[in-house]
Amino acid sequence: SLDDLTSGVIVRDNFVKGFAWAGIYVPGGDGHLMENNFGISSQAEDPFIRVAWVPKAGADARPHDTTIIRNLAAGDLPIDQYWKLLSPGSLTMDGNLAANGRAYGPNDAVFNPGFTDSARGDYSLREDAEALSHGIHDLSWSSMGVEGYHADSSMPLFWDHVA
Repeated sequence: SLDDLTSGVIVRDNFVKGFAWAGIYVPGGDGHLMENNFGISSQAEDPFIRVAWVPKAGADARPHDTTIIRNLAAGDLPIDQYWKLLSPGSLTMDGNLAANGRAYGPNDAVFNPGFTDSARGDYSLREDAEALSHGIHDLSWSSMGVEGYHADSSMPLFWDHVA
C-alpha cells in the first residue's frame, strides 16, 4: 500500500499472494505506474489492485494519471474482478490479464496465464505461457525471498543518495 497522497511511485515486477482488501493499494496521489505485477488472491472478493480517493483531503486528492498495465491477477479460488475503483480520477488501466473473473480495459484478457505449477505454489510462467504473448514477462524468481536477497555492507543505503 502506498501512503496517502504519495505521488510518482512505480510498482513493477512484484509477486503478492494471500492479501486482504487489496494486493496493491493506491490511496490518492499522482503519476503512479503499476506494471507487470502478479497477484494471487486468497478470497474471491479481495481485488488485486485498488485505487481510491482520500475524501478528507478534498477533491484535489483524487488520483490523477495512474497507469495500471500488464499485470496478472489470479486466485486460489475464482476471483470476482481484479480491481476495485473508488473515485479513481484519471486512469489508464489496460492490457492486464485475469486468470478468471472480469476484464476492465479494452485490451485486458481473461484466460489461463500458464503458470508452471500453481497447485504446488510455482507461479512462474511456462516457456509457452499465453501470458507472455500478452506482453507480460515472468518475474525474477531467483531474486525473491531470503535466498534471493544478497545484501552486504558494500550496498549503498537509501540515505546515501538523499540530497
